[in-house]
Amino acid sequence: MRRTPPSMAASQRPPVPLPVPVSLLVLVTCLTLLVAGCGSEEATPDADASPATSSAAGSTPATEAPSDTFAEVKERATVPVAADVVPGIDALSVWKGANVEDREEPIGAELFLSPGRSVTLVANSFDGLSARPTSEAELRYFRRNSAFVDGSVTVMEPVVVDGLEMLHARGEGPLGTVDWFVHAFGDLTVEVLFTMPADLSEDQRETYVAQVMATLEFDGG
Repeated sequence: MRRTPPSMAASQRPPVPLPVPVSLLVLVTCLTLLVAGCGSEEATPDADASPATSSAAGSTPATEAPSDTFAEVKERATVPVAADVVPGIDALSVWKGANVEDREEPIGAELFLSPGRSVTLVANSFDGLSARPTSEAELRYFRRNSAFVDGSVTVMEPVVVDGLEMLHARGEGPLGTVDWFVHAFGDLTVEVLFTMPADLSEDQRETYVAQVMATLEFDGG
C-alpha cells in the first residue's frame, strides 16, 4: 500500500432505469450532509475519547500481520469501479449487475433485487476539519449523528481489510439494515456503508458485504 495526500430511498422503483437510482441519490445526499456536519466541530478527539486502540493509532505491533477478515472469500465482486476518485481507496469492485455512480466522490452502487428492494453501497472519504483523528472518534460521531439509522447503533466486531482494522457498526433505518465500516488514518477517514432490505437473512447480508469488502484496497499506510 502506498500513501497519497488526503485530498439512497424511494418507495417504488422508476419504470425506466435512471442514470443514478433514486435510493442511491438519497444515500449519497445523506452522506454528504453527514460529512458536512462533521466540519462544524473542531477536528479534535471527543471529550469522552479514550485512548485509541485501532491499528490506525498504532496498537498493532509492526511485527504483527493481522489476518484479513475477508481473505477467504471466493466469490468476490467482479465489477471494478473508478476508486481513484475517493482519496484513500486504491481499488474496489461491486456486484455484477449493479448500477454504479463513480464519476465523483463518493462512489455509489445499487443492486436491484426486486421492486422496492435493493442492496446499496457508498464508499467515501474526507479529510481536514471533517476528519477525526481516530476510528473510535469517527464511530462515536456516527452513533450520535448518522442520518441512515433510526434508533440505536450496535457496535460489531472490527474487521481487518487490506491489513488495516476497520470498525464496524450496524443499525436499522429508512433504507433497511445499515452496515458501516470506518478507518481513520489520522488526517484522512475512509468509510464504506451498505444498506440492505431488512428481510435478508444474516448469511445473505454477510455475503453481499464480504463480496465487496474482499476487493477493497487502501491507498495509504
